[in-house]
Parts: sequence; C-alpha cells; structure tokens
Amino acid sequence: MKTIVILNLKGGVGKTTTATNLAYELSNIGETLLIDADKQGNSTEFYNIHDFTHGLGDVLDSSADVTSWGRFYNKSVTIYNASGDKQTVSIVTAEDESQMTAYFTFRTRQGHKAIPFEKDSVVLTEKTALNLGVEPGDSIWVENPDGERVEMTLTGVTENYMFTRLYVSNAQLQTLLGTQDIPWNTVYAQTRCDSAADRNTMRETLLACNYVTGASFTEDATSMFDNLIVSLNSVVVLIIVCAAALAAVVLYNLISVNLAERKKELATIKVLGFYDKEVYRYIFREIELLSLIGSGVGLLLGVPLHRFIILTVEMDQLMFIRTIAPRSYLLAVALTMLFTVVVCFAMRRHVRHISMVESMKAPE
Repeated sequence: MKTIVILNLKGGVGKTTTATNLAYELSNIGETLLIDADKQGNSTEFYNIHDFTHGLGDVLDSSADVTSWGRFYNKSVTIYNASGDKQTVSIVTAEDESQMTAYFTFRTRQGHKAIPFEKDSVVLTEKTALNLGVEPGDSIWVENPDGERVEMTLTGVTENYMFTRLYVSNAQLQTLLGTQDIPWNTVYAQTRCDSAADRNTMRETLLACNYVTGASFTEDATSMFDNLIVSLNSVVVLIIVCAAALAAVVLYNLISVNLAERKKELATIKVLGFYDKEVYRYIFREIELLSLIGSGVGLLLGVPLHRFIILTVEMDQLMFIRTIAPRSYLLAVALTMLFTVVVCFAMRRHVRHISMVESMKAPE
C-alpha cells in the first residue's frame, strides 16, 4: 500500500483540488482512500455530501436577529520588536475595511482620542504594546505562514482590556501573506440577541451550518470578565476589612499609650477647670491631625503600590484599569478619619476616668 501526502501550510494553493483529482484518477487503477485532514473539509464539496445552497451567509441574511455581518481574517501570529522580544497575538482584518470601525473601537486609553483606521493602518492592543515596549511610529515584525518576518510600522495603540490583537488593513495583510487571495476564515455579526436563551438558539443555528466550527458572543466574554471582577472585588473588600481592623487596633493602642504617658498632664488640666469636652478636644485633636497627615503619606505610597499590584496580577490576555478614580482618594481619607473618630469616641471613657488626684502625685 502506498501513501501519498499533499501538505502545504499556505492556504489557497490548490491542495484540495490536487488531492481530489489525484484520488479520482487513482481510483481508476484500484481502490483509493482520500483522507481530508483539513478542518474545513473542503474535499466534501466535490462529492455533494453537503447541501451548499443554504450556507452561513444565507442563515445570517435571513435571520431577523442579525443586523449586520462581515467576513474577517483572524489568525494567531507571532510579532517581534527591534530587540527580538516576541508576543503571540490574533491578527484581524475585515474584507470590507469600513467594518473595522463598526465592530471594533480604536481609541487611546488616556483622553479617549479616536485612532483612525486607514489603508495602511497597523493598530496594536495596549497590553501587547506595553509588553514589547513599542509606540506608534515604531517598527514591528510579524511572522507570516512561511516563517518569514515582515516589517510593519505601528500606526496606533488602542485601549483594550481583554485579548491581544493586531488590527491591520487589507493592504498590510496582503503584504504579510504575499497574496491578494485572502482566506477569510471568520465571520463577525451584530445581533439583537439580548438574552442567554436567544444567544443559545442563535449559536445552535450557526453551528448547524457548513464549515462552522464554533460560535461565541461578546456577552460571554463580558460575563466571564464580570465574574472575575466580582471575585476580585470580594478579595478587595476582605483586604479593606482587615486593614480597618488593623487600623482600629493600632489607633487604640497608640491612644492608650498616649493617655497613660500624659495622665498627670490631663489631670492638671482638669484641676485648672477644663470641662471634659475641652479635654477631649485637647487630646483627640492631635490624634485626628496625625491621622490626616498619615492619610496623605499613605496616598503618596499607595499610588506606586497600586501600580505594582495591578501589573503583578495582570495576565497576557488581560489588562486592568491603571488609573485611580478621584473618589478612591476621598474614600480612603474618609474611611481613615472615620476609624479615627470612632476610636477616639471609644476612648472618651478613659479620659473621663482620669482622676484629678493624679496631678498631685510626685513624678516617678
């Protein structure tokens, strides 16, 4: 038994046609088995195994839940910077370039300035750009299916928090692949499927079409990201509670030590006729001022600590928001002062119980 293998990593070069015709001619000589290992299974078209009169395009066009759709090229590639550092991203191109801005938002994270998508555009997601240390105007090298590195000039870095992508124009993709015959392998569509049930129904309908190997919705990825954020928020709340408990214990101990060391001074103040409220203000105003100063120092140290934590927990396919909302600063100071006031209020009892006799005791 002889085995003939027809293999080529490049698409659209005639592998299926050659293998099918060769198998047909060999079948005239003897029994022949044709094995199509391509996921697309294009050889079945020659044997009328599938009904091609009702394909994916027909389903999308006839569905009332689909508002628009388009063909895209989506494939995992490796990109390099000038130093040879590499990252794996998904390269994305639309057959109709006007659909790029319809299905994707290109803007900077700071200032939210729109990034134009033109015939020579090469736009990289921010997380990958930071990992490679590249900016608009820098050169990157993209590895094509033949293993060759093709140089491209980066035209923009877009805000993006999930997945890593390289968005290029048709002209740039043709240069990368070395052909104008681009194998559009992905379909993006905008739908009215608002509920999970509607999305599941649409998914089942699409998976029943020829050549469709998978169907996913943006809402699925968003839901996964939201669940991750909820889990992280639970951890953050736990950290805040622990920090609050620690702050309360530290403040309580510091005030206790302060009162013990200044017991004679406070007793003397009472002897001089100060009311309890005046004594409270005298001792606790210092504590509140020190807490306010400590809050300012904590904010200064918290900014680099926040950045360190964010960069540590991030993954290659995920980027968290790097900026701190102004209300977070106000909330941190407010909580610190609230803990201080609560602890000071709890310590009023100790101040009231300081006897004026203490002022008459000789220093030890």
